[in-house]
Amino acid sequence: MDAACAQTAVRTRDDALIAALTVRRDALVSAWSLTDVKARKDAIKSAWKTYGSARKNAWKTFKNTMKKTC
Repeated sequence: MDAACAQTAVRTRDDALIAALTVRRDALVSAWSLTDVKARKDAIKSAWKTYGSARKNAWKTFKNTMKKTC
């Protein structure tokens, strides 16, 4: 295993996870500012769904990079 490649893979994964958390935080803050209960619920659900997808993609990319490149 190439240590430099692993370092890059970890950094890339963690940067993607931090970005996903930031987007989720901003979306949730925005959702909670909505006064319409249905709109708020839909926005919260969307924020969590988007975060889940981003998190899965970050880990999938990391695992593939570690297996195939490093």
